[in-house]
Amino acid sequence: MLSLTTYEYQVRTDCDLAGTTASAYSATQTFTTTCTCSKPTNITVTNLTQTTATVNWVGNVCAYQYRLQYRKQGTTTWTTKTILAPIVTKALTGLTANSIYEYHLRTDCNSGGTINSGFTTTTTFTTPLRMEEVDNTNASTLTVTPNPCNTCEIIGTANPGDLIITDILGRKLNATYTKSSNGFYINVPESNKGILLIRNIMTGEVVKFVKE
Repeated sequence: MLSLTTYEYQVRTDCDLAGTTASAYSATQTFTTTCTCSKPTNITVTNLTQTTATVNWVGNVCAYQYRLQYRKQGTTTWTTKTILAPIVTKALTGLTANSIYEYHLRTDCNSGGTINSGFTTTTTFTTPLRMEEVDNTNASTLTVTPNPCNTCEIIGTANPGDLIITDILGRKLNATYTKSSNGFYINVPESNKGILLIRNIMTGEVVKFVKE
């Protein structure tokens, strides 16, 4: 627990209703309120473009600063940004299009960060494709058939674990796959209709298709 604010207080006895007859005040005493150096909550990513993203969160009254770390998935070095409280947002720039980024946050409750909340669970966001990348799909060894499709089948040699399905803005969809005779059927929520993209994270291949 951390000290937040120290208060002074003193007490006297009133011997009539108006307080005209009263004792002297007692010696001044103190008490201190405390708070917990807790992790940021309600973390969201907004303003997502091919090269930028904004991370937002709900902070803590004990915070001196926040520490945000992010990196492109598959790399080992974190980029660290320090944000002084009470600011609870950070714009990231210089990102790479069509890429998955990992990130997490912590609360530092002193200037050196020796008192901190520990990092939140690492999560991800995906930057969108550049439009020229979306249109350049002819070289892919993956095929979606039929296209447009309602029951969409992937034909090719890809492992489903290497595939990511996104909408045209690069937002990752919760897709699952069912084995077919020629490959795999793509299963996405009914609400995700329109132009979708399949990206093979092992080869970099991208296929555009229309889900009806």
